[in-house]
Amino acid sequence: MKGPSIIDRDIGFKKFQAEMSKAKGSYVTVGVHEKDNETYENGQTVSQVAYFNEFGTRNVPERSFLRSTIDKDKEEIRAKQETLFNKVMTFKTSVLDALNMLGFDIMRRMQNTIRAYAWLYPDKSNAPSTMAHKRGNKPLIDSGKLLRSINFEAKVSKW
Repeated sequence: MKGPSIIDRDIGFKKFQAEMSKAKGSYVTVGVHEKDNETYENGQTVSQVAYFNEFGTRNVPERSFLRSTIDKDKEEIRAKQETLFNKVMTFKTSVLDALNMLGFDIMRRMQNTIRAYAWLYPDKSNAPSTMAHKRGNKPLIDSGKLLRSINFEAKVSKW
């Protein structure tokens, strides 16, 4: 007497497992990366200028554009993360594409903070000597190198 036969049909679980294994240990970084680290005429790199402005120095007031953007937009960023995670879970996008979309969104937010800095933080305007040199009051913007250097990198785990 022959028993019932069992047919094992994969309706997406293996694909789901493979995509979820990529998510573990994957991440996106946003800021000034080594590949975007130009040098100014005075010999300073963009990452040094970003650091000096982000945290301040004895001569440069703190003008956070990385931390302040995350703090200001954390709820919208969390919502974006949740939406993208749900898209990965339902096979509407890959882990890499989701990280790229998240990185692009945060990069755009940081660039917008730089562009709007004088308006967002009027108490942190440039010194009169800096305004004379730059011909205006645009904190964090002189040549545009810092603004152009804000980028993102998505890293997908190879588990």
